[in-house]
Amino acid sequence: MSTTADPLAALGALPGVADSVDSVRKAVDRVYGHRVMRRRSNEITSEAALRGARGSAALSGADWALEEVRRRTDFSGDGEERTVGAALRLTAEAGQLLSIWRQSPLRVLARLHLVAAADSAEGAGR
Repeated sequence: MSTTADPLAALGALPGVADSVDSVRKAVDRVYGHRVMRRRSNEITSEAALRGARGSAALSGADWALEEVRRRTDFSGDGEERTVGAALRLTAEAGQLLSIWRQSPLRVLARLHLVAAADSAEGAGR
């Protein structure tokens, strides 16, 4: 049993959140049940991760076209390039940290901070 409090408990207690989570969970279950999803799940998972990373970068001010994110291989340039690169790295890393989150969310947040700041010499120490 973990003695660490759930850092998202207050968010989950807000009005309407439980109903929204339940609705989204049912929608995801329907998608997973679709035969195309079963046949091409790796391809669909990769595409969803790429689109999610692009969306995260857009929320941080780097609103690039999806094709531009696909085309690029070097994200070490200006601020927007670093933002998109960080979003891609975070998306790739986050799924692997799910089991650790349950026991040590602060450890996961620290790891994600390091991953996001990987190409920034001054960023990792902040």
